[in-house]
Amino acid sequence: MEHKGDQLTHGLMMKLNKTFITPFDREDIHALGSALDDVLDLLDAVAGRLVTYKVGEVTPGARQLSKVIVHGSEILLRAVSELNKPENILEYCEQLQHLEEEADRIKGECIARLFENSIDTIEIIKWKEIYEVLEATTDKIEDVADVLETVVLKAA
Repeated sequence: MEHKGDQLTHGLMMKLNKTFITPFDREDIHALGSALDDVLDLLDAVAGRLVTYKVGEVTPGARQLSKVIVHGSEILLRAVSELNKPENILEYCEQLQHLEEEADRIKGECIARLFENSIDTIEIIKWKEIYEVLEATTDKIEDVADVLETVVLKAA
């Protein structure tokens, strides 16, 4: 999926350079494509770590963070699909900001639990990194929301 995302981003940038009239500022289209690509890159990074670290069972905290990412992705899909309806975008952006704050909280709780309950230092290192990359994914989702917000506010 990450490779497909890279191809789509590259295609978007190529079309952007060849298109005279765009639906909104070129810089914003570029920023939106790049931010969406960053989300996919981090999702790929999480998947890679799960394989590299030979994770057998995903922790409840990682499941919680993954659910936040899925929910954020669903909201992003709606927001991008409704760019022609700017009245909805700001609400979506607010929802994404709240999800990012929730992910910060979950990550903090997960890392605290790691240090309270784990004896195996290697497991602590693995899961701390996985939690951080999962939470960084929600940061990138919020970055997409920031770009969408900019587009809407410029159009107003």
